[in-house]
Amino acid sequence: MALALLLACAAAAADDAKKEHDPQHDLVSLQAEASREVDNDQALAVLTAEARGDNPAALAEQVNARMAAALKAVKAVPAVRARSGGYRTNPTYSKGRVESWVVSQELRLESSDLPALAKLVGELQQSLLVQGMQLRLSPALRRSTEEALMAEAIAAFQARAELVRKAMKASRYGVRTMNIGTSGGLVVPLSQGLRGASLSAAPVALEAGTSTVQVSVSGTIQLEP
Repeated sequence: MALALLLACAAAAADDAKKEHDPQHDLVSLQAEASREVDNDQALAVLTAEARGDNPAALAEQVNARMAAALKAVKAVPAVRARSGGYRTNPTYSKGRVESWVVSQELRLESSDLPALAKLVGELQQSLLVQGMQLRLSPALRRSTEEALMAEAIAAFQARAELVRKAMKASRYGVRTMNIGTSGGLVVPLSQGLRGASLSAAPVALEAGTSTVQVSVSGTIQLEP
C-alpha cells in the first residue's frame, strides 16, 4: 500500500514537472501590420454600345457598327488597351408579350495614361454609354508595394517579439508559425455621375487619388528560458 502511494506521488510529480516544462506554456501569439498610401496609376472604363427597337437583326447591325467604330478609335490611342465584353440580345415584355428588343455589347478600356483614357472616353460618349469607371493600382505597382511592406511588417513582428522576450525575461525566442496576408488596393468606382452622361467629346474629369495597401503578419513565437 505504501509502495503504491509512493508510486502515485512520483507519477503526479512527474506530471507537474512535464506541465511546467511543456513547450505549449511558452508560446505567445503576435500580430503586426504595415500600410502605405499609394497613388493609383491605372484606370478602367466600361462602355456599352446599345440599340433598342423591333428588329433584332437591324439592332445587331447598329451595335456592331458602333463597336467597330469605337475599336478603330481605340487603336489610334496606343496608351489605351481594349477588350470586348459580353454581347446580349434581350427582349422587353408588355402584358406578357415581347414588345421590343435590346441589343448591347460592352467595351472595356484600360490604361495607365489617365489623360489619354479620359479624352478617349469623352469622344466615345457620342456613340456609347459610359457604364462606369474605376481607378486602381496596376498589378506591377501593387506587387512591388506589397513586397516592400512585407519587409516592414516582418520587422515590426520581430520588434514585438523582442519586446515580449525582454518582458518575460526569456533568453531567446524562436518563430514557430508565421502567416502573411495582404489587403487594400481595391478599385475606386467612379460610376456616379458618369452613367448616361451628356453626349460630349470633352474629356472625363479624372483624379487619380490613392489606395491603401496593407500587409499583416501574424504568428506564434516560443520563448526559451
